[in-house]
Amino acid sequence: MSAVVAEVRRGVSPEEVLYIVTVLRRREAAAVEAPRAARVDAAEQVEVRLRLRVVKPVFETPQLRSYKLDFPTPHIAKVDLRPQSLSPSFETPRQISLRLDYGVPPVKPFTASLKPVVVSFEEAPRLRLDLSFEPPGIAPPQLKPAKVAPSFERPGEIPISVDFSVPSVVAVASTASPRQPDLPETPELEVPLKELEEIYSESLLKLGGVISERPVIVIAKPGEFGYIEFLKRMLREVYRVRAGGLPEAKHVSSIRDLELLLPVDVGAGKRVFVLDLASMAPEELRELERLKGRLRDRLRELFSQEFGFFVIYGDVKDLGIWKRALGEAVSGYASVVPSPVEVSIRPERLPLYVLLASLMWGRVSDPVPDYERLGFRDLDELVVWLEDEYWRRLRDVSFEVLYKTRPSAGERESELHYLVKAFVARYLAERAGLDCVETEREEGGAVFDVVVTCGGLQGLAVEVETLYGTGTVVHKLAEAARKAGGRRLWIVVPNPQAVIYLPLLLRVGRELRRHRDVELYTLDVSRRALVPLAGVARELAGRWRELARERPAEGRALGRGAAEEARQERLRAVSQR
Repeated sequence: MSAVVAEVRRGVSPEEVLYIVTVLRRREAAAVEAPRAARVDAAEQVEVRLRLRVVKPVFETPQLRSYKLDFPTPHIAKVDLRPQSLSPSFETPRQISLRLDYGVPPVKPFTASLKPVVVSFEEAPRLRLDLSFEPPGIAPPQLKPAKVAPSFERPGEIPISVDFSVPSVVAVASTASPRQPDLPETPELEVPLKELEEIYSESLLKLGGVISERPVIVIAKPGEFGYIEFLKRMLREVYRVRAGGLPEAKHVSSIRDLELLLPVDVGAGKRVFVLDLASMAPEELRELERLKGRLRDRLRELFSQEFGFFVIYGDVKDLGIWKRALGEAVSGYASVVPSPVEVSIRPERLPLYVLLASLMWGRVSDPVPDYERLGFRDLDELVVWLEDEYWRRLRDVSFEVLYKTRPSAGERESELHYLVKAFVARYLAERAGLDCVETEREEGGAVFDVVVTCGGLQGLAVEVETLYGTGTVVHKLAEAARKAGGRRLWIVVPNPQAVIYLPLLLRVGRELRRHRDVELYTLDVSRRALVPLAGVARELAGRWRELARERPAEGRALGRGAAEEARQERLRAVSQR
């Protein structure tokens, strides 16, 4: 069977195509025998018509379609947010009165006696009031919270006014009987000034009397123990009193550092410059020989520098800078370099300087008897620890006291001045109540550091004087006394300045007391208390007398070995005390 496309025509419509296909289908019976010519005839022709339509897709321009979605908004009621006016109503406080009603005998005149009112604060804020009247009985009183002002209607009755003041938070707990203020001992008018001046004739303590605008060279000779840290702190305080502010510090104990500084940065103006020869190794000291000419030139420049200290700590005999003047009319040294001040501490004076260090940093009632007992190798280690401990105890003040202690409103206040003021405020608050203590209080054009406004110390004014930048200590204290007028005044001097200038301060205090009610105090950080300067002087004089009694016994010993043995025995005796 085969198919042949016979004709292709258009259909009814242009898109239609008509295919006419002729299909030839053989007849099976005649296929074998019929000749070829007859085979076509023998085939059966079948015409098949196929109609096909041409499909052409048409893309129309898209049209915008809109859909309306209606979501109805729920109805919300309007809220009035305007603040409503509040009109608080206060009821008129009811007047409470204490009425004491008792009959008066008709013939005999009535006499009543009042016993002292005893107030006991057992557990704040509960108060207990015991009123006792003799002879008649009294009905239970009704009291107002703040003050009670009883009214008596009948003639002859006695009014009573009782003040209930709650004690301060930091006040010492009260007992049934009111506590008397624990005040410092009253200083004696006579203090051992002669002994004190003998003590301060020691070469190291003489530095407190330096009055100069020029640089000062100090040659400190180390003995059997080091004291350079003690000396540096003394000079720092002397500088702050004389010139104000802190001096620049230089401590050179290496030849290499000295060589780097020598061109321009070696001097004393506004400084405490320490050349520590005692800490240099022997080979460094030999190398110093080639630098001593340059060192001498730097020292020659001191003639035009401001106040300050240049300290050479060690043996300076090999420097060749100074020599003793030989002329009869000349004292001191012969050199083109300004003459130095020589200081030293003799070994037998060690207990005295241990006590001085304790007093200088506030351990008045609990001085260190022997630094070796505390594990320190020498006086320097003890001094650094004492100063650190002093500052730690000054900062150990409660928040209530710090909040109460106002800083000075005028010139910038040093930290030492502020902390000593807080120390004084705490000391007085523990005796009069924190509410009775005010700081930076202005009265009559004068501003006082601390004032007690109530209690047993009412009217007391306290001025903290660090003496920094005063130059002349005498007139600074006199000015503070004049500011107080005729009122009672305490002047509190911090411990470092109090010890360095002790003889001068005692003389000034004696002069001020002739005309005014003035006392001078310093701090005892061990007991958190104030102590009079006269007490510090007596402590020093007592130790001085002890050392004077021990010296003759030591003088009878012969030889260096015996002297050393006596010194060790003396140190053991001091430590046992």
